[in-house]
Parts: sequence; structure tokens; C-alpha cells
Amino acid sequence: MPSPGAPVRYTYHPAAPVAVAAPAPTAPTAQQPQNLYGVHQLFADYVAMYERGMQVSGMSEHPWRRPRFFHLVQMFRLTAGLQGCTAEAGCYRGLSSYLICHEQRRADPAFDGSTHVIVDSFEGLSVPTETDGERSRTVQARGAFADTSVEHVRRTLSEFPQVTFHKGWIPPVFEQVVERRYRFVHIDVDLYEPTLAGLRYFMPRMVPGGVLVVDDYGPWPGGEWPGCAVAVHEFARESGAPFCSLDTGNAVFIKR
Repeated sequence: MPSPGAPVRYTYHPAAPVAVAAPAPTAPTAQQPQNLYGVHQLFADYVAMYERGMQVSGMSEHPWRRPRFFHLVQMFRLTAGLQGCTAEAGCYRGLSSYLICHEQRRADPAFDGSTHVIVDSFEGLSVPTETDGERSRTVQARGAFADTSVEHVRRTLSEFPQVTFHKGWIPPVFEQVVERRYRFVHIDVDLYEPTLAGLRYFMPRMVPGGVLVVDDYGPWPGGEWPGCAVAVHEFARESGAPFCSLDTGNAVFIKR
């Protein structure tokens, strides 16, 4: 133990040596934000898990996705030691559920997905409202995020055969869901109505200390998904629940 007044030095020791090639300096754009090459690249375990998830889900890279899902994993780690299930409302092709399930396997090598719940239409976005803006209506009309299915996500999560799936539109699909308590929930449905319904459904069912992450809070360079932010603020006002926002566009609630 150092003597009083002696300088204290802290040294960062990564889990394993990682060679990271420095990117050529370029001006950040809406397609290439500054945090694309953030510290997440120095965590070998995350990089390997993410890239494997990209491969098995058949996802294409997006400049925001890698750092955003790094934050998702870090928020999940805050729930270590809590009882309760995990859930996703909106999973697309299964990459984020793949990461959540693998994080659970780190703590429990026998984890088979039995406490993970997925709720999704598996048909793309629901019909946007006026609150969601014209761009959202255009994206929905083009069939965005419809290139998926229950079968595809089952293949993505084939290492976790006991994951529970509920196919349907939010909020009616919640009628199918067995009552559970949750320690971690990820809502990624982009639009005002399903985001607000997801918050109203899951937050009362969170255990104390549980974490709920909303994916598309923003703000985004092009003004995308304005209805998601409206839903987050509306829920915060009506429930009195505080939230914080991260630099990758996530909003985070912690159950008190």
C-alpha cells in the first residue's frame, strides 16, 4: 500500500493482446460517426463475439451498430447477480439477442436460452404515426426490416434452443406473454407507438436494479425515428422514471 501522498498509478490491462490497425484519418459524416473506432475495438472478447454474431445472423455492418451494441452489452453487465429474465422487443435478425445470450453463458456455461424472451412481428415495422415523421413512413412502405423470420432468428440462436418466441405486433402480442419478472430488456422497435407500449409493459415488470435499454432514442444526424424519442420522454413524464442517453443513441432506464 503506498504511503500517504505517494502518487498512485493505474494501468489498463486488456483481456488479451489485440492488434488494432489505426484507421486513415477522415472527416466524420452521418455515415461514419467519430465513435466508430471507439474503445470497444480494444476488447477482444466483445469484438470476437460481435463478429461471430454478424456472421451467423447474416447482418450487414452499420457504422453505429458495433459501438451501440458494445454499450448494450455493458448495460447488461450491470444486472449481474440479479434474478429475472431477459427480453427483446424487436430483434430483427437476432444479433442483439445473440450477444445477450452469450453474455448470460459467460456467467452460466449451461445457459440454453430458457430465460430469454423475444417479441417481434418478424414482418418489419408497424404502421408509423404522424409522430414518427415522413421518413419513417417511407422506410416502412419499402418493407424495411422485413427480411427476417422466426426460423431465421432460431438459426441465429441455434446455440440457445430454449429461447421463447412471441410473433405479433406490439402491443397485442403482449397478451401471449406469460407473466415474468425481468432484469434486462432491450426495446428496438424504432417507432412511437410500439416503443411507448413496450416501456409501459416491461418497466413495471423489472426487478429493482434491472436495466431497460431503448435502441433508437437518438438524436440522429438525419433526424431519423423522432417518434422513439417522443415515446421515451412521454413515458418518463407519466411514470416519473429518469433515464439517461448514451452517445450511440441508446436511452437507459434503471428500475428503482
